[in-house]
Amino acid sequence: MSNRSDSSKKSKSEKKRISQKVKNFTTKQNIKVTKFSSKVKRQFSAFYSEKIVHQEVYVDGKVPKSYSGKFFGKFIGLYLIFIIYSLFLIIGINFPGSKWINIVTFGNPFSFSNALVAFFLVLSLLLSIDKIRIFFFEKKTAIKQIILYCGLISLLYYYL
Repeated sequence: MSNRSDSSKKSKSEKKRISQKVKNFTTKQNIKVTKFSSKVKRQFSAFYSEKIVHQEVYVDGKVPKSYSGKFFGKFIGLYLIFIIYSLFLIIGINFPGSKWINIVTFGNPFSFSNALVAFFLVLSLLLSIDKIRIFFFEKKTAIKQIILYCGLISLLYYYL
């Protein structure tokens, strides 16, 4: 019986040593995998951000000028139309028989609100075309915008 207990003790100690070796091996492998995956992530993120997302765009061999800051101030008329008429329509819903709402919306608030929605849709399509956007916002923008906005709203109001 003493032989059996010695052999079982050896096997337990061997099992512990083997399990410790396996744990050490797996931790080393985990460290290697972590280092490799972080290296791959760094390289992929650098490639993704430099080559895919932020590509340099050239027009005729030159970097095109940015219009984002330039057009912000020139859209103020559009913002004012949107805000003012949104408030008028909200007030018109609360006070449906109001005379001044009828005057501002040309006698038919429902038709005028449809014209405003169509106005913003048509204007978004028009301003997505570069030549048209540049034409309306390069020189004498106030005159061109007044003519464009009044013309579009009146056409859409009478034809919708």
